[in-house]
Amino acid sequence: MDKQVESLLPNLKKLQDLKFEIYLRSHHQLDFHYFGLYTLETKQQTIDLGDWYHQFKDQLSLTELADLIIKHYQL
Repeated sequence: MDKQVESLLPNLKKLQDLKFEIYLRSHHQLDFHYFGLYTLETKQQTIDLGDWYHQFKDQLSLTELADLIIKHYQL
């Protein structure tokens, strides 16, 4: 398998896990239709989850990151 694909798959899995954590922590107010591959679409804005993940992946767990995103965007 190509090295790029090998490094992409674990990150996609982590982004998928992050989206699920955001969904749970928003008390199911966000529908899965709001989520793109790397983004979360709200009526007000597009949230780039990839950027958030890369910025905080070494500092926060996925659950902590999900909480941070929910608080920051008041989801």
